[in-house]
Amino acid sequence: MAFKNGFLLSAIQALSWAIFLGLWGLVAASDYKQRKIRHRHLAFGLKFALVCYALMLASTALGERGLVSVYYHWNFYSDLGGYLASTAVAAMALWWARIWPAGDTKLFLFLAAVYPMMKVSSSFQSGWLFLSVLINIFLPACAAIFLQAARHVWRTRLRHIKEFWAQMGLRRWLGYVREKSREVLLGALGEAREDCAWARQNPGAVLLKACGWVLSMVVMAALSCAVKDFLGSALLRTLFCFAVLYLANRLRSLIGRTYGWIPAVFLIVFLAIRRPEFLGPELWRAFGALAVFSLFLQLGIKWTVGLMAGQVLMLALPFVGLLMGLIPRGLASRFSSFLGAGPVLAWALQFLPLACLGVFFGLTWTFVRAWDNEDHPDIPRDKILSYMVLHHSFLSQLAQDEDFHAEHFSAPYADGLTEEQVVALKAWCASHGIETVPLATTMAFSHWIFLGYFITCLLGRHVLSLIL
Repeated sequence: MAFKNGFLLSAIQALSWAIFLGLWGLVAASDYKQRKIRHRHLAFGLKFALVCYALMLASTALGERGLVSVYYHWNFYSDLGGYLASTAVAAMALWWARIWPAGDTKLFLFLAAVYPMMKVSSSFQSGWLFLSVLINIFLPACAAIFLQAARHVWRTRLRHIKEFWAQMGLRRWLGYVREKSREVLLGALGEAREDCAWARQNPGAVLLKACGWVLSMVVMAALSCAVKDFLGSALLRTLFCFAVLYLANRLRSLIGRTYGWIPAVFLIVFLAIRRPEFLGPELWRAFGALAVFSLFLQLGIKWTVGLMAGQVLMLALPFVGLLMGLIPRGLASRFSSFLGAGPVLAWALQFLPLACLGVFFGLTWTFVRAWDNEDHPDIPRDKILSYMVLHHSFLSQLAQDEDFHAEHFSAPYADGLTEEQVVALKAWCASHGIETVPLATTMAFSHWIFLGYFITCLLGRHVLSLIL
């Protein structure tokens, strides 16, 4: 009787949670200490998952014959297959783009198989569940990275400026702000004049850049329309599209710039055939949102560069942008109605959160780049090991030796250095008198993958849906 009342599925769910939490501790500890995910941990979990799915299939077969009352119907397994396939595509894209090493990719796929057993009657969100999981993985991880980057920028730049301001006094501070503001304005005007002069001298290059920018915006607008049913928030669709654009640029650098546009063309053709309604006003509304976010992201980068050069007032703008960027779009619409705003002002208020959040993302990007460029470990050349990741500055140095780079580093491995590259690199460093080699700053990421699935199990959706 207990079996008929769902005992099997409840037992599988309880055991899956126990395995999930146990592996979280084991895998995260191993990854933190040794920067390695042990295959034996994943193999044990995979065997458990296969046994559980075999039992679930058996219960479905018995249920179809009326012997079990609580079971999954066959369409559950077809939805499960689609979800695992989409998850595999996303995982391989992250591996090919060298964002995740093989160990993290395997862990992500393994937990994708365990997740449906942890959440009875799990919804696969029409195949988009993997995206909710990725949001729940990367958002907390990116927040942690931003805090580390902000701490580095504060320690190396802003703390000294704060002390300088504290010693200045109010009267001199007001004069300093006025003079700095004048310098910023004159500098911006000077850059604008230089850009206009360059554009007049190079009209072909300007046209090519403009066409490339418009094409990328159109492609992302088409992608935004394609995921509209899953991501209801225009702000969230914009962030998703820029994440995809970043990933696509990483992949295009591997497969070639020309061939990299082929998936984008297929996307537009697919929408033209299957969802032609998206290629009308909906496409251009998405285009406008993406264009606003893109332009203000660039402004955020420029303002933050000014901040780190000593223009401390620039700090206020990105953080005000963060707060305003979290304003729900519907609230902005009601606010414009309350003010009796005309169509132009109403349009501006609708896109204000995107513009402000774009400024904050520009600040974040600049902080993280500064941290990545300046705060990295250096190791003696004889300590170089396989699977280590070289810093991008050292890779640029290697690229100057065209013959050596073409022979050993023309196709970099996603998981870091291979054994052959280690041998060749040690010999190259010895011949060039290089004693230490900079490595990229990496983090043990398995904890964030477990945390992302844990959040998804608890909420059944991504965390941004709570605020957007």
